[in-house]
Amino acid sequence: EGRTRFLEAIKEFENGQLDARLLEVLCCEGCIMGAGMTTKEQEFKRRSRISKYVRDCLKYRNQGQWEKDMVYFADLDLRRSFERDDKRVGIITPDIDLRPILERMGKKSESDFLNCGACGYDTCLDHAMSIYRGLAEDEMCLPYTIEKLKQTNEELEKSNSKLSDTQQQLVQSERLASMAQMATGIAHEVNNPLGVVLMYAHMLKDQCKDDKQLGEDLGMIVEQADRCKKIVAGLLNFARQNQVAFESVDLNEIVEKGLQIVERPKNIAAEIINQMENPYCELDKDQMVQVLVNLISNAYAAMPDGGKLTITTGGNDFQVWFSIADTGIGIPKENMPKLFQPFFTTKKMGKGTGLGLAVTYGIVKMHRGDIKVTSNADLSKGPTGTTFTVAIPRAGRRE
Repeated sequence: EGRTRFLEAIKEFENGQLDARLLEVLCCEGCIMGAGMTTKEQEFKRRSRISKYVRDCLKYRNQGQWEKDMVYFADLDLRRSFERDDKRVGIITPDIDLRPILERMGKKSESDFLNCGACGYDTCLDHAMSIYRGLAEDEMCLPYTIEKLKQTNEELEKSNSKLSDTQQQLVQSERLASMAQMATGIAHEVNNPLGVVLMYAHMLKDQCKDDKQLGEDLGMIVEQADRCKKIVAGLLNFARQNQVAFESVDLNEIVEKGLQIVERPKNIAAEIINQMENPYCELDKDQMVQVLVNLISNAYAAMPDGGKLTITTGGNDFQVWFSIADTGIGIPKENMPKLFQPFFTTKKMGKGTGLGLAVTYGIVKMHRGDIKVTSNADLSKGPTGTTFTVAIPRAGRRE
């Protein structure tokens, strides 16, 4: 008891409440604090009083009478018998397996046994034994509680991040749906008169072969009308992407076909890295070729001075994916949020409609997939370039 009550004894001794040069700590708790004590004095003052009483008895004792009493009571049997009923909590026997409890407390290695005492127990094993006896809970371990709180915060942060991404995707999908509805109306209204303009422009051009200046002017009309026709075709493709015809295909064959369709500049090298054990999946073949053509075309355009295009395919039992990486100029950070917006383009006038990535995004989402992009346009931060990664479920959804 000296270890746990030492500070109290020192405090009483310091206040002059103990008439002793040495602290009297030989009396047990029952003698000092039991029901037989009528005084309200503090514990160690009581110990001092009992000690003084014993010394006085020895000093003024009648030795002859004491010897007679000892002879008289010599045959008195003061023995008592007790049955074993061990109530100690911290006794750990070989038949008790505390490992599951210790693992719940986060005690998986020796370094986890801090024995900090924050739970009220001297050691982590004592705490585990109390849990085994039903006298304590896991949450009483302070380091364990802090670690659980940290894990909960990390999970909450991930959930918030996923929620934010989902909200952005929902906004983008709603925007694309509205644009698709508008594009359908525009395309149908413009397509017919545009066809008339093209037809008469070609007829006039054929009739004015002798007039060089007029022929060049009519050629400009034909060129710009053809460009408008391509824009209208892009609008129609953009509006029709809500229909997906799933079929079982070889993803590697689709990648090779997409690479063959787009003319490769002579100063650009192309490589396909196949990391798939099973290349078969269910998707809309024509639409996925369109996705590849759009991404490969953009990658070539981003490498005007040459470079390398790398297409990597991979997958697992649940999804397949392919990435298209270029060593081009990269995408500025301020343009990243606008990449999939319809009609957004950084190409020169007449070189792009700004619908390629919007159409690509819509196709991937209709396949219940995901498209991500990483890019670096700052040479001081490392090699420049852009990588688009498309991941879709291996099994398509059939109506």
